[in-house]
Amino acid sequence: NGTGVVLHTNLGRSLLSWQAVSAVEQVARSYSTLEYDVESGSRGSRHSHIDSLLAEVTGAEAAMGLAIYVSGSQEAFVELMNAKLEELGLSETAHFTNCVGVYGEDHYCTAYDMAVIMQAALADETCREVLSARTYLTSGTEQHPEGLLLSNWFLRRIEDTDVGDRVSAAKTGFVDESKFCAVSYGTDGEGRGYICVTANAPGNWKCINDHVWLYSHFL
Repeated sequence: NGTGVVLHTNLGRSLLSWQAVSAVEQVARSYSTLEYDVESGSRGSRHSHIDSLLAEVTGAEAAMGLAIYVSGSQEAFVELMNAKLEELGLSETAHFTNCVGVYGEDHYCTAYDMAVIMQAALADETCREVLSARTYLTSGTEQHPEGLLLSNWFLRRIEDTDVGDRVSAAKTGFVDESKFCAVSYGTDGEGRGYICVTANAPGNWKCINDHVWLYSHFL
């Protein structure tokens, strides 16, 4: 059922509270090079501002780097994460203490909470784009002139199954205490959307197969 407490998949860090939105608004009130490449004098990409950082780190380090980039510290970013939980009405059953997904006694959420967070993330254009991307090629850097190809292995693996064409977004996670967890979004033949959340899988393939089984039987 969706009421038992399980560890989250880090999807909560993808949504920002009104404080972060307000900071973006302040930048938007003046000149910004967010989507302008000063060196070439042509239009650029908003992603290029952090590509060089993300190309040098992976996993938890990347999450920490983004948290510091947005809020100045992990602690400040976690406050935004918990503010978003309150905004979504989840603060009684979910709470975050870090943005990198490590286990903590006070770091938890339920399967239902994760479904609500996923629904909110999919409503955000940028979050939906990230969660739906099967691959992403970063901008080139001095260390990696051709960029780095990043993959969403859940989507890459499930696309070869019978339900692969129905699943369009996903996020996975793992810690010893909750094993392999995942949240995904799929649609049935009539275009109705469904969010699937699983936990406690003994391996990453079993985690994916859990979603395949559920979509196969209920869509």
